[in-house]
Amino acid sequence: MIAISRRFFPIGRRSGAADVRRSRGTVPRPIDGLEPRALRSVVALVANASPAVLRPINPMNQPHAVRVARIRPVTLAGYAGTDGDGDVAPALTFRVVDEYGHDQPSGTFSPQRAQPGVFFFDTRIGLSLRRRPGDRDGRQYTVLINAQDAQSSRTIVIPVSTPPVRSGHGARQG
Repeated sequence: MIAISRRFFPIGRRSGAADVRRSRGTVPRPIDGLEPRALRSVVALVANASPAVLRPINPMNQPHAVRVARIRPVTLAGYAGTDGDGDVAPALTFRVVDEYGHDQPSGTFSPQRAQPGVFFFDTRIGLSLRRRPGDRDGRQYTVLINAQDAQSSRTIVIPVSTPPVRSGHGARQG
């Protein structure tokens, strides 16, 4: 609740009288010391990776002639929003950081305008299911998606991994 001369806080404390003068009429008073500012272009970014856990494809569910590969396709998709000129898409890039340093694809997205200031993007990449012997927590990938315009930049970090080794299933105990 806000009163004209006092502010009420939820913890019950009152502040002194505010420096607000009541004006008569509906004409707003000019505020001294403030000059108009240009709007900054702010980038909003939402993205995900699907699937986030890379599991092997069951060969029993595949046709006879299809070979099951050790590379799983991963779809990166999302949208970027700008506050400002709605016709200029931000630069959208992705980079994958592999725990082992081997499979690290990177590239750019081709944004598609959905409405003024909102741009959708998607692409498919391939990530390996292979793990080093003794890696019990699974292979860890980090997908970095970056949207950048002239004034600002946003980055999203998305974890993608292979499932950890379950005890008793291929893991040596001893």
